[in-house]
Amino acid sequence: MIGEWERKVALLPLLVLFAPLLDACSPGTERSQPPVPVAGGDRPAESPPAVALPEEPDLLAPPLSRDPAAAGVWDWILPSLVRPVYGVETRDRFAGDLAAGWAIEDGGRAARFHLRADRLWEDTTAVSADDVVETYRVYRDRSRSGAWAARLSEIAGVEPVAGDSAAVLFRFRSPLSRERILQLASLPLVQAAQWRAPSRAAGPLGSPEWPVRAAGPFRILEWRRGVSLRLARHPFPPPGRVPAAPELLLRFVPDGRSRAILFEERQVDLAVDLPQAEAVRLRADPLSEGLHR
Repeated sequence: MIGEWERKVALLPLLVLFAPLLDACSPGTERSQPPVPVAGGDRPAESPPAVALPEEPDLLAPPLSRDPAAAGVWDWILPSLVRPVYGVETRDRFAGDLAAGWAIEDGGRAARFHLRADRLWEDTTAVSADDVVETYRVYRDRSRSGAWAARLSEIAGVEPVAGDSAAVLFRFRSPLSRERILQLASLPLVQAAQWRAPSRAAGPLGSPEWPVRAAGPFRILEWRRGVSLRLARHPFPPPGRVPAAPELLLRFVPDGRSRAILFEERQVDLAVDLPQAEAVRLRADPLSEGLHR
């Protein structure tokens, strides 16, 4: 499952493929701009940009999800300490998201992350060290997260820093490389208050019935199971990742030919993971800049 999740992360960085939705990339970097997706056809002019995805996530609370399809959606709504940098010419593969800075300590046996003071959840609560500590506690709890716990076995602990409420300390079982430390710090986070809230009979955390609160570029507006996920611009979007569009529509279309037809008819601006024959056919269309194989 973990290998498939990592493949999806590499395959579905929609933030890059759909970069025109964002005014800018992370501060201090330059993004090589992909072609602007084609909109139009018979869609109303006020329709939000739309993406056709082959799979629907099971849950959008990462430690509880066993579904690689969720990886392509988390980046739109959830924060992380650092995030992978795709399609950018830079010496580092990671940029700070919640983290304003970090330091590798004790020869790679520890890492200290200092949090930004300006990041808010959609309920206006500040994102805090408590959110980081509690989410990683769930990640490392095998009874709740399953394979995630094994993937994070190198982490000995994640704890707040005494005397500094805006910092967290990761401790590792053995010295790790800088690259590996930042990989471990790049997982999406969920608000601590939601982890501690009583369970709901209607559905688990991260389901359409109990959606996670957002602190990314978008928040969840409407999730129609089996149909679509409608996202709205977060009222307090991350600096450098402010969506140019007020909404984004993710449509779940399992059949590859159906995704191709939606794109061909300009009902979606981006079609992901098309069958090879459909991809070849559509690439002959001069208006197929939004095609993604």
